[in-house]
Amino acid sequence: MTGEEVARGVWQDGYCVIPGVIPQSEVELVKDAVWAQLEIQRVAWEAEVEKMRHVGQQLPPSGLLVAEGLINSLPDLGRHVTHPLIAGSCEALLGPLWRISAVSAIATLPGNQRGYWHADWPYNQTLATCIRAPYPDGVFNLSAIVPVTQFNAETGSTLIVPGSHRCPDNPTGRSDLDRTQSHPNELQVTASPGDALFYDSRLWHCVGANRSHHVRIIVTARYTPWWLNLQVRRKGSPEYLRTMSATSGKDNSVPMISRQAFEALASEVKPFFVHWVEE
Repeated sequence: MTGEEVARGVWQDGYCVIPGVIPQSEVELVKDAVWAQLEIQRVAWEAEVEKMRHVGQQLPPSGLLVAEGLINSLPDLGRHVTHPLIAGSCEALLGPLWRISAVSAIATLPGNQRGYWHADWPYNQTLATCIRAPYPDGVFNLSAIVPVTQFNAETGSTLIVPGSHRCPDNPTGRSDLDRTQSHPNELQVTASPGDALFYDSRLWHCVGANRSHHVRIIVTARYTPWWLNLQVRRKGSPEYLRTMSATSGKDNSVPMISRQAFEALASEVKPFFVHWVEE
């Protein structure tokens, strides 16, 4: 498999599973480190959910934990989320000087609620910062889901609708469908720990129900072309403040990277994160 082959799969079907983004010898260590961050950020995540509830925004599915800004605590993740096959595909689909805009983690606990169909930023219409539908047919953002535990129907792996990335809208902005119901063309992705589900951020997808007795943990990363404005995701920036005051959408800011964490990145990884370092 080459980066160009991955890019063709993403362009045609909306996604591609890339094997071995995290080597098997490192998966367990990464899993333990990521779970520790999920536990550390549990209180902050629960407070964020309560904030959404208070202002009447749609809540995430129950049974989820989220940790943001993982590069600050786990800078070694940088070399995994810039795996050569991912980097080659980003180059082919986004052009030169692409960047990583976020690295986070999600855990689905046993018995979690199945999620609702959505697309990622900048297409998610519930966010304060989004490209309003109908949006043009072009690749403006890419996403990766890297499981570090079993990723299958039993553990609630991600559900997708292949080909939906070519639609001019997604379920977050539509009132004519129930986002919580099964889709006739849905597919539940299966992958081994350390593989990556790499996809066009327009692709319709949702969290599966975890029917196992084990926590399902994934690392997520977002890939952005040089020209897409990220200042709307920089908390406190003029663009962020203007957008949040003018809309009722959800906050979609991303924590900055500390100078210490940035210096801990491998030299070949730094160019993909340099735009987001604290000044």
